[in-house]
Amino acid sequence: MYHDFLDNLMSKFPKDRLITEPDQLLEITKNTTGRHKNALALVRVINEKEILILLKLATQFKVTIYPISTGKNWGYGSRSSYVDQSVIVDMRLMNNILNFYPETGVVTLEPGVTQEQLYKFLCEQKIKYMVPTTGAGPETSILANALEHGFGLTPQTDHCLSILSLQGLLPSGERYQSHFQDQGATDLDNHFKWSIGPYYDGIFTQSNLGIVTQISIELKRAPSYVCAFFFTLKENIDLEDFTKKTQEILHLYGSLVGGVNIFNNLRILSMNQKSPSPNALSEIEIKKLSNKNGLNKWSGTGTLYIEKEMAKPIKKRIAQILKPYCSKLVFIDENKLNLILILEKIIPSRLLSPFAHLIHKIKEAMQIFNGQPSYAAIPLVRWKSQSQLDSNNPDDFDCGLIWYAPMMVYKSELINDFVNQCYLICRKYNLDPLMTFTAFNPRVLDVTIPLLFSRNDINQINAAHACYLELYEMGKHKGILPYRMGLQGLSIIQNSSFWNFHRKIKNCLDPKNILAPRNPI
Repeated sequence: MYHDFLDNLMSKFPKDRLITEPDQLLEITKNTTGRHKNALALVRVINEKEILILLKLATQFKVTIYPISTGKNWGYGSRSSYVDQSVIVDMRLMNNILNFYPETGVVTLEPGVTQEQLYKFLCEQKIKYMVPTTGAGPETSILANALEHGFGLTPQTDHCLSILSLQGLLPSGERYQSHFQDQGATDLDNHFKWSIGPYYDGIFTQSNLGIVTQISIELKRAPSYVCAFFFTLKENIDLEDFTKKTQEILHLYGSLVGGVNIFNNLRILSMNQKSPSPNALSEIEIKKLSNKNGLNKWSGTGTLYIEKEMAKPIKKRIAQILKPYCSKLVFIDENKLNLILILEKIIPSRLLSPFAHLIHKIKEAMQIFNGQPSYAAIPLVRWKSQSQLDSNNPDDFDCGLIWYAPMMVYKSELINDFVNQCYLICRKYNLDPLMTFTAFNPRVLDVTIPLLFSRNDINQINAAHACYLELYEMGKHKGILPYRMGLQGLSIIQNSSFWNFHRKIKNCLDPKNILAPRNPI
């Protein structure tokens, strides 16, 4: 079966866009989770016509296919499929910006369009709209991040919510599009999320029901004034009490605040260096490193996207809310950053050296806050790496990363117990409890815990996966659940009434189960 399929594949696609060698495929499917599935082939497609060819062949030969955009969803599985012997459909060459409406900020794009590509396009057009940046870096797909329910810190924090319309192909080869598109109202379809009848676009997010080939998303116009605030919490401050204050800020100013991040000291340390030990650090070791780097247990940052004349009273009010809890609180805008960079050039290096790295990190953060893609968050993946490679692709070497990313309702009484339990569970598996809380609306908090390990050590790989499962079960009992899961989580969520409903839809749209099946055919 596979032999006949590959013969047909090689007759229909050029060799330079087709990979069938097992050793090459093994390298392609390796990822930061430390586990992967063996691929049958990888095909780089350039248009929908080629995807249709693959769908037809897959149906004929009962072969499964697994679509990716750029394949850089690090910590969730990257380019590895759910089952062995799938054909990876790589859509990175489908990278056209199909339409842009400068009056409304709506852009229509294909799967291969990256954060960097969209940023350069907007710069070339001299149009002041913001790229929905994330910490994953410039080379990652805009479309894929939105479909995966991703979020960021620019004014449009919820990237999935920014999707106004989408088009794609069903496993049968039929096209999916809205009623408005069916009626030829393309501009209206690109600008308005709803149409006549049920809303079906949502079933193509985080699903295996179709291959999305284009989306239209809303970009936010760049405000006249962007100002970040950086803070360090006093050591005796209760985290539960402080999160109430971030909620208050979001209630007051809503989308004028791009989001507030609260980092523990380990998370910040991981951005600046590798761990000094292959084992989880003790409290004494963490304290020593924190003191060396001028860190308290919790620090954070937030961003204001406002008009210049609004800045003074809003900054004053935020300072009134936060200062009782902070040992340090500073507001930095473009003018202040430029002044810092000027001083950096004229101050003797011997005096500046203790602050040079901090200045660099502030500059990188301000780039992201202004909608400019950056690699600023990538270094954290190297925390347990033994490799000397300095690559911005964590799949390239021995970095181990699994994201545990649950959401919790804004109930402050949950927080301290949840944090304590996460610390205990991570240390049980000899992993450092790195942690970030992200407040991007006044209803829920996102928690991200990167489980970092070395992929050279099978014991560390197994420990990280076991740790993830225990964190999941602990959070589940508290009503705290991930908004996104990768290869490591699929086996624990599929037995429920919700997933039974999904399977009914899947059976209708994909009766032969050829598109990204979660279980072998």
